[in-house]
Amino acid sequence: MLERLPLLPTTVVGSHGIPGWLVVARQAAARGEFGPTDLEELYADATQLAILDQERAGIDVLSDGEMRRLHFVQGFYGRLYGLEPLPVARKLGAPGYDMVPQYRAVERITLRPPEAQDPSTSSGEACLTRAEGLGIVEEFVFARRLTQKPLKVTCPGPLMFALQIQPDGGPYRDRFEIAADLAQLINQELHRCADAGARIVQLDDPSFSFHRSGADAVFAPTAAVAVGEIPAAEPPPAGALAELYNLAVAGLRERGVKLLLHLCFGNFHGRPRTARSYRTLFPAVLAAQCDQFVLEFAGRELAQLDLWQEFGIDRELGAGVVDVKAFYPESAAQVAGRVRRLLAHVSAEKLWLNPDCGFNHSARWVCAAKLRALVEGACLVRTELAGATAGATPGATQE
Repeated sequence: MLERLPLLPTTVVGSHGIPGWLVVARQAAARGEFGPTDLEELYADATQLAILDQERAGIDVLSDGEMRRLHFVQGFYGRLYGLEPLPVARKLGAPGYDMVPQYRAVERITLRPPEAQDPSTSSGEACLTRAEGLGIVEEFVFARRLTQKPLKVTCPGPLMFALQIQPDGGPYRDRFEIAADLAQLINQELHRCADAGARIVQLDDPSFSFHRSGADAVFAPTAAVAVGEIPAAEPPPAGALAELYNLAVAGLRERGVKLLLHLCFGNFHGRPRTARSYRTLFPAVLAAQCDQFVLEFAGRELAQLDLWQEFGIDRELGAGVVDVKAFYPESAAQVAGRVRRLLAHVSAEKLWLNPDCGFNHSARWVCAAKLRALVEGACLVRTELAGATAGATPGATQE
């Protein structure tokens, strides 16, 4: 199916806009009003809606919308042994990263069997259906039956998983040793996805930029900490972060799987977690053995487009041309203007088009409108490129 993709393929990063009824249903599930069959029906309906929205918009490579997941990574922790929930530092006021549930590793982290999985998170929300492993294979298999279009598997990277886990007093020296164990579990899950027919796998790791920014990687989970009390942390080499990615995807390329790495800056309630610059990652992150880097550009006014030429990058670029942090839906003309600027730095044959990040913090109607603009903008530029090939001059209008 990948061979039949058009020039400038359109895709999503992963998560879809959450409809209001799904929020209400999850609240009912947390009150004990849903049985396992009810919960499975809920997530099946939500996944079908996400795929339908993508197909109606005309997206070329789909995801399942990550509709069975909660807050990106939170739903996965109930599938793991070895974790102890920690008190959240802050529960009141504006949403922020200090409200995200944290855990302590009290023993080596392993997978729970389905019958032992905890259906609730540390915040008390019932969100899990029983599944083998991390549950990603079951997501893919269900979604694969719903569409004839190419379907990507999306998974948080091992360092992203580890970012919510504190090593203090447990069997791990630091968070990177935790991430190495998690990379092995992720690798097993992704090979099961390949067994089920997956041919596109994307790991999402906004924690790369967090660690490389110089921010302290160990977030105090149990008490408010004044900025002046946070110790300085030496940023780990970007090459070491890339090696964690390589560990998680080892052996997949040899099986014919296309490998993607999404690097963004966080999107919790539309807020980045750290300074939004890729210069802390490139060129060392090129050690990641991926076929495509999926990067955030639209919400940064297309800053650092020159990276591709500066470092002679020969990979594909999945470029964010829709700003998920902006509430307004872009027009097709705005998207096309961004694509034209990208084409001054990246060849059309190596360029894919996507939103900056996932849509799980966007209203569903905004998400659907942005997907339509993404596809329509891509079509405008494809038409111009076809005209240029035939001897015409493509439009020069910029955003």
